[in-house]
Amino acid sequence: MPNLKSLKSRIKSAGSTKKITKAMQMVAAAKLKKAQNAAQSANPYATTIKSTLLELSKNADDKFLLPELLTGRESQNKTHLLIIISSDRGLCGPLNFNLFKYARNVIKNLQEKGQNIKIILIGKKARETLYNQYKDFVIDVIEGISKRDIDFKQVEDIMSNIIDKFDDNQFDNCSIIYNKFISAISQEPSINTIIPASFDQDDGNEIKSDNEKMECIYEYEPDFRQILNEILPRYFNMQLYYTLLENFASEQGARMAAMDSASRNAGEMIKDLTLVYNRTRQSVITKELIEIISGAESI
Repeated sequence: MPNLKSLKSRIKSAGSTKKITKAMQMVAAAKLKKAQNAAQSANPYATTIKSTLLELSKNADDKFLLPELLTGRESQNKTHLLIIISSDRGLCGPLNFNLFKYARNVIKNLQEKGQNIKIILIGKKARETLYNQYKDFVIDVIEGISKRDIDFKQVEDIMSNIIDKFDDNQFDNCSIIYNKFISAISQEPSINTIIPASFDQDDGNEIKSDNEKMECIYEYEPDFRQILNEILPRYFNMQLYYTLLENFASEQGARMAAMDSASRNAGEMIKDLTLVYNRTRQSVITKELIEIISGAESI
């Protein structure tokens, strides 16, 4: 039977852990709200630039003049660049484990199709888990981007480097693997192809409907190709920025759930230990009373 001192120490330790996990849960909730507000603030800009880009590409007189970033590149032996985004911190449940499992399956499927793989790892956990396994494919590692507010300037630098690699024919397709935010308690690994730029079918219908209502014809100065070359990098910047925000929100949601579970488990442990402590204390008191009574009767 454990002694009272050790039980008291364990109860105190569990109480301290519960305070920490509760505080981490509250911090994660605040950061999640902040990420959602940032995504909401950027949404009008992202929607407008996407609709403008689609309108430009649809009205091009010669589709062969469209940039390869938009149309894709024909190649006999395609090279696929994967940007794998993880968290920089742990204590977020199975979030990163599920992401890495999904990423390994994507890499395996692409290799089975005969495609070459190149990888950019974003996040400390991705570097710790995947670098040794795929070090021959990794061309860049970026850490610390989610430890503070996601800086759009840093996103621009990352995407500018990626576009330069595309222009140098280092890869043909580019996809982002990340955790898609569904709700505060639900996230799922997902893949989003950004190069070549792709749009949902609904986007075209929505823009067409808007143009029919407006009944106006656009004239572009300078020509549409120069405008496309200017807008495309901005579009890709927003794609990566949105993905990082969504992955960050998923991290905070997963951490909220994990810390809430840890707090409840700590509470249950304190309850159980307190019960054992009271029983042990009662047993010690009863034993001492029996010894006193037995001593008194022997006199």
